[in-house]
Amino acid sequence: MSRSTSESDFVVDPSLKKEISKFNNALQDAFNQQDLSAIQVLFSDDAILLPPGHCEIVGRQAIAQYFEEVIEIGKEYGLQSRYFYDDYGVIIKGSTYYMSGRYILHREDATVIDKGKYLSIAKKVNGQLQLYIDIANSDLKDED
Repeated sequence: MSRSTSESDFVVDPSLKKEISKFNNALQDAFNQQDLSAIQVLFSDDAILLPPGHCEIVGRQAIAQYFEEVIEIGKEYGLQSRYFYDDYGVIIKGSTYYMSGRYILHREDATVIDKGKYLSIAKKVNGQLQLYIDIANSDLKDED
């Protein structure tokens, strides 16, 4: 059984790339500057984070705690930045944004720690874009 999608169901809008890039840059900058409060406001109260190799993390407070731990580990290993690329596209239905792209997590010396793909669902809350569901899928294989 297949589902047909009419043009009115979803709108692919390249003009929103600037808005999404600005949002992604805000998340990247907050992470790089180790600014937990800035990270926290980019997620909705009921957000769900699905990071690679980790169980789901539910709620803004729990997500902030997760990022606090990641930042602390990153300090020990020289973690510098996580880049979000929105090169796959943006689909919008109403006030819901479906965004996908690629990410890279590396050390100060540019050694790649992780890289992969992401799919995020964001929603406008009081006019501000906030992540509702964020899933990342690593391209790197486990070394067992």
